[in-house]
Amino acid sequence: MWHGHLAVEAARLGQGVALVSDLMAGELLASGELVEVCRADVRLGAYYFIAPARRWNDSAISALRDWLHGFVRQCMVEPVVTPSR
Repeated sequence: MWHGHLAVEAARLGQGVALVSDLMAGELLASGELVEVCRADVRLGAYYFIAPARRWNDSAISALRDWLHGFVRQCMVEPVVTPSR
């Protein structure tokens, strides 16, 4: 697990900058609580949704998988607009 939420919180408290995804900082950017230092489309790797094969179709895992897929698709189609300061 990565502790990107700590980097976001440090940036929010004025302790520097954070390199995180729109998924992690999107709401704070949209509210104006954080601003982008520069506009970029940086891709550092991939994320994987994993679960035991025997539970892949369990209703809870399936629901989370479907929600996550839709959320990521929405973020990619509707980029966050940040206010200029």
